[in-house]
Amino acid sequence: MICFFKELKHSIREGCTGCLIEFYGWTGSLSIIVAYALTSNEFDKKIWIDIMNLYGSSAVGIVSYKAKAWQAVILEVAWFGIATVSLVNNL
Repeated sequence: MICFFKELKHSIREGCTGCLIEFYGWTGSLSIIVAYALTSNEFDKKIWIDIMNLYGSSAVGIVSYKAKAWQAVILEVAWFGIATVSLVNNL
């Protein structure tokens, strides 16, 4: 009986972790899309765009890493680097 509860607790924890990672990825994708839309509409607060790009690229990068989608990981590392340089230049 104790073993059953231990297994149940473990599967619930893994399920919650998976949902949180999935949520993190979706919010990251949304952040990149919003940053792109703001850039396209010449939003003057560049720091906010940089922050959204940093968050989005890290979120999508982590999800891609977990999925072993290496092409996407490389893309997100580059995106994160570009966003970092842009943030430093806009400070």
